[in-house]
Amino acid sequence: MGKIYAVRKGRKTGLFHSWPECQKQVSAFPGAEFKSFKNRQDAQTYLDQGQTQAPQSQSLDPNVMRVYVDGSFDKTSQRYGYGGVVLYQDQEKYFQGSGNSADLAKMRNVAGEIMAAMRAVKVAQTMNAKTLEIYYDYAGIAAWAQGDWQAKQTYTQDYRDYMQEQRQNLKISFHKVAAHTGDTYNEKADLLAKEAVAKQL
Repeated sequence: MGKIYAVRKGRKTGLFHSWPECQKQVSAFPGAEFKSFKNRQDAQTYLDQGQTQAPQSQSLDPNVMRVYVDGSFDKTSQRYGYGGVVLYQDQEKYFQGSGNSADLAKMRNVAGEIMAAMRAVKVAQTMNAKTLEIYYDYAGIAAWAQGDWQAKQTYTQDYRDYMQEQRQNLKISFHKVAAHTGDTYNEKADLLAKEAVAKQL
């Protein structure tokens, strides 16, 4: 078995099975924290140090909408996709979709990540939720929305502006989830995004 790379701070955090996958998350990322391990258990232990655990059940306030979002990208078809798991008032619902705009495809999976977060807001509005918690594994989802990262592209600027406008009427908070670590809802959002790309939904 090859090395396992644990990324504790990066574009996406979690466990990765190759150096190129890991490198994409940490290269030129300020304050990146990562390490390689010979086994998954040691990698997971490293990752868990300093991580906050996302809720795995609806045992918390049922009036708070929780949405797990993820994006995906296929190089061959140049199609990006998104998926989301909605947890609200003791119900579990899903959404997904994809696109192939040439401009957005340049952003690869990030286009899907952003679309998922924006769709989460629309779902919250449709269901009259007052509080929305977005669980994500790509750092830009929170960083652009909160102004921590400079939005340099038109699409990221539009996303930032949209989120800032929506926060006037909806309480939105962001919660980082480590990718590929077995978080049930994060894994489901990932599968929904990949399925949307494969089926061109």
